[in-house]
Amino acid sequence: MEIKSYIQNTFLILLIIVIQVKLSHLYSIFSIKPDILLVFLIRQSIKDPNPTRSLIRGFLAGMIIDLIIGDVIGASSLIYSVAGFGVSYYKRKKGYLGLSNKFTLFSLVFTFSSLIFYLLTLSNLPLLKNIFLIALPSAIYGLCVVWVLQIFKPLK
Repeated sequence: MEIKSYIQNTFLILLIIVIQVKLSHLYSIFSIKPDILLVFLIRQSIKDPNPTRSLIRGFLAGMIIDLIIGDVIGASSLIYSVAGFGVSYYKRKKGYLGLSNKFTLFSLVFTFSSLIFYLLTLSNLPLLKNIFLIALPSAIYGLCVVWVLQIFKPLK
């Protein structure tokens, strides 16, 4: 990967972090927000299926967002790095991914990451309320964002 693409990815990640942190109130529905950084990281992992690079990209993006938000430090970096690594590894092993496989992969990753993230950060809520009112709607909203992106800018 050349230096131009590293700089471009870094700039895009920082821009998405700013949008996710500062402008999320504009696109939230009933205080449910999609994780657009996770969408970007998964799409990058599918485009460039290098597990080590995806792991590092996810860890650094997660650490930056954790330091900015100041919530549970390391939760986002753990989730993003595992998601990026898993998607890259799966893509590398499978090779070609059809549209249904991509959507299934996105669904699994979003559901897993939402459950883990909200269970870590909202542990004072009852478990079922946390899962059904926050984690799953957030995963579904993120999948809607993926679906719209797939229509306008499909992954190959």
